Amino acid sequence: MTPLQAVAQRSLCAGVGVILPTAGGNNPDVLAAVRLLAEQEPHSILILCGNARSRVAARAAQYKMVDCITYDLPAGKDGFLATNSLLAFCVLLARAYSAASGRRPDLPKHYRELLGERESSLRSTSAHAELRDLLHRGTLLVLHGPATASGAVDIESKFAEAALGNVQVCDYRQFAHGRHHWLAKRAAESAVLSLESQDEQTVASQTLALLPASVPAQRVRIPHRGWLANLAALTRGLYLVSAAGRCRGIDPGRPGVPSFGRKLYHSNAFRERSRNNGVTAWRARAVERKAAETLEQLTDDDRLTFWLGALGATLAHLSAARFGAIVFDYDGTLCSEDHRLGPLPSSIAQALSDLTAAGITIGIATGRGKSVRTRLREALPRKYWRQVVVGYYNGSQILSLNSNAVPDGSENVGEELMPVARALGADRLLAQGTLTLRPKQITLDLIRGMSLEALHEHVEAIANRVATHPVRVMRSGHSVDVVPASVSKLEVVAHIQKTARIADTDAVLRIGDRGRWPGNDAHLLASPYGLSVHEVSSDPETCWNLAPAGFRGSQATLWYLGHLKMTKQGLRFDLKGMTP
Repeated sequence: MTPLQAVAQRSLCAGVGVILPTAGGNNPDVLAAVRLLAEQEPHSILILCGNARSRVAARAAQYKMVDCITYDLPAGKDGFLATNSLLAFCVLLARAYSAASGRRPDLPKHYRELLGERESSLRSTSAHAELRDLLHRGTLLVLHGPATASGAVDIESKFAEAALGNVQVCDYRQFAHGRHHWLAKRAAESAVLSLESQDEQTVASQTLALLPASVPAQRVRIPHRGWLANLAALTRGLYLVSAAGRCRGIDPGRPGVPSFGRKLYHSNAFRERSRNNGVTAWRARAVERKAAETLEQLTDDDRLTFWLGALGATLAHLSAARFGAIVFDYDGTLCSEDHRLGPLPSSIAQALSDLTAAGITIGIATGRGKSVRTRLREALPRKYWRQVVVGYYNGSQILSLNSNAVPDGSENVGEELMPVARALGADRLLAQGTLTLRPKQITLDLIRGMSLEALHEHVEAIANRVATHPVRVMRSGHSVDVVPASVSKLEVVAHIQKTARIADTDAVLRIGDRGRWPGNDAHLLASPYGLSVHEVSSDPETCWNLAPAGFRGSQATLWYLGHLKMTKQGLRFDLKGMTP
């Protein structure tokens, strides 16, 4: 879809990964789309840019949830139609998806092998003559199947952008269901180009055999199937566009840009979001996260008042509280999931140091073991270690960071989890995954080609079948954990409430990223003092995400901490700064 479609159809981007390819990374639509898509908070955003010095990289850097990969194309700067970037992006994505699914991409070493014939034959005089016969007609109908759709769409796009001719695009059955009527009325001014993969040649033959004899048709056979055929059709289409340019006397890469075209290009089609019913953008985003619906939907169903009231109550609780301690989740909250095994970000390390220097007790509730201890000791000055309490393995082992004791990382799983551990270890579907056993925790890392949701569902089904003691199956951003029902990150909160000198024992702020069940922070954040930096529960009284639109993970954590002010009674939230 186009950037305008992606931004306008907000519900389509919810919960999905968005890939935004851009050749130069400087056009106004891409720059606006990065901001607006980030504010819609899809599952992830990846930008592929063929220009290492683009403006889009700076825009993406404003949002930690956006990954931006920039590079200069080996083929050099693109022309008007960005053909080099288009092919490069398609090849990169083919390789990436193949690797993610555990399959070999089976791409040929050279694109000429992709075409199934010599490049010279595609540029030959006879090839141009055949195409010239088609171009003499006013309209070119490009027929395609599922595996050649990208080639057909790109031909239409390039013909229009370079003013090479009028093109209509449709698949074979779409043509059969009505579009054939164009030929019934305009056969004399029409021609047909058929793009056919190996799996589409039968339907193509059936279709072409029934066309009026007066309509010239040319078949382009693609010697591949599936996504490889899509890539080959796209590549073959570039040669067709080049040949059409020669026939028309137009260079498709330099067709010229009219003055009104430049004005259109630089016009702003992405306006700021309107504020319905006087609701600020910040409040609207907080409510939309919580209700899992847009503000417009809530307004239509007369539920907006309820959610705004719930938000107001949460802000009142936070405003009245004075916090003497903060309990953080680790992965996805203090660091990104992708960099969870590395050092803490320097900005987070400084923020934690500032908190401890102010006398605030810090709790860390993590599903990991001694690796977290190592990173925390690296990040914090030794003099503050005694103010840090770490609940390892989802709170099953609680130790001071200052303690010489280390969490029990032995693989001796406890009696409560033994039947589940045996069943998971024997499961053939999980054989390719990594199963880690601890006394009170079983962890399965994400398996290539299997979604985290599917992994969780499978593990939970096994646990429900074989467990002899109550257990809970939770997930983080990269794994699924099984723990005894008695194990909880709330144990870290309880420990701090008992041992730290806090005037209000309830006023322990909790910050995590997986607040929606079965997320591993669901229990931790089920409090009026629980704030999420990503997923939220549906409970109107707990687990709100109040960060600005597009902020996620450690970026949202830093935003929360930046709005805490130190008082004699403890930390308080500065609501004036939080609620624009």
